[in-house]
Amino acid sequence: MMKWNFPSNNYGEVNGIGEAGIETFKGSPYKSLAREICQNSLDARAYSEKPVIVEFSESEICFRDIPDFQKLNQALELCRVFWKKQNNKKTLAVEIFL
Repeated sequence: MMKWNFPSNNYGEVNGIGEAGIETFKGSPYKSLAREICQNSLDARAYSEKPVIVEFSESEICFRDIPDFQKLNQALELCRVFWKKQNNKKTLAVEIFL
């Protein structure tokens, strides 16, 4: 069964929604995400002389059918608690509908 894994950032930098790198995705999230995925795929390819093939498909899933939904929902709630303690209004303004 698939499980969610939320690794520690080893006390590294904490970034919220308002960070410049994340703000880049705000205006056109699908286009920006596709660009990022393609760039990461090119950067991580096994053989530099061979092309990288990236395929996208659209599908719908009921949120309750997401594998290990309860753990994901709990993680999102813990994020909300964390950002509330940080008093990060911009991050807290983002609504996640689960």
